[in-house]
Amino acid sequence: MEERPLVNRLGGEVIASFNYRARFLPKWHDLCERTLGRQLETTPELERLHALRDSVLGFRGEPERLDRRSQAPLPEVPGELGPRNARWAVGTARRVIDEFQETAGGDLAARL
Repeated sequence: MEERPLVNRLGGEVIASFNYRARFLPKWHDLCERTLGRQLETTPELERLHALRDSVLGFRGEPERLDRRSQAPLPEVPGELGPRNARWAVGTARRVIDEFQETAGGDLAARL
């Protein structure tokens, strides 16, 4: 399952004022904060995953942050793209969704 439709579907179900037009990471931040009460341990990996996606799409600006108030270092933008980064990206996406399901438990996880 692709992450954007998952976040849009769950966000729309559990947050009345969910902003479908926001970029992905702010939507993910809002979904986690409002449904789980916190961010996941995989947050830095998710930021790096989106930096990789932006790099593939040719975006050369600052990497997007999950929490714009964060004092943590910006995610590392990968230099060279290839099979190793692709395998890392797939594994990261799986870990993020697995952690969300495990943390959400019950009814919310069943909707995934």
